[in-house]
Amino acid sequence: MDEKHVEDTMKYLNVREAGGYSLHTEQFYSKTQNRSFPVYVFRATESNELFIRDEDPEDTAVIIAYSHGPSGPNKEYLFSLYDWHKENYPDIIDEHLEILVSATRRKLKK
Repeated sequence: MDEKHVEDTMKYLNVREAGGYSLHTEQFYSKTQNRSFPVYVFRATESNELFIRDEDPEDTAVIIAYSHGPSGPNKEYLFSLYDWHKENYPDIIDEHLEILVSATRRKLKK
């Protein structure tokens, strides 16, 4: 990504993730490129009024299935993340993501 896109993206994310998220730089290890590089990660903090620890995935799925934020429906974000993960890392299973997607799909069928 060129520097202009990084700057624009960070401006957008700093607004979207404001209020209860902290920005961190982590080292990402790419199996496909056989190298590591720094990435930005937003982490929810307990000061965020929406912060929830150890919530039952079925309860989280209800929220994801029927909530809509300024960036769009939460279910679209979840399913896009899931599709991206499956396409880019088909050999890696993210158990939490799998559970959330399955539970959210069940909620939407009801």
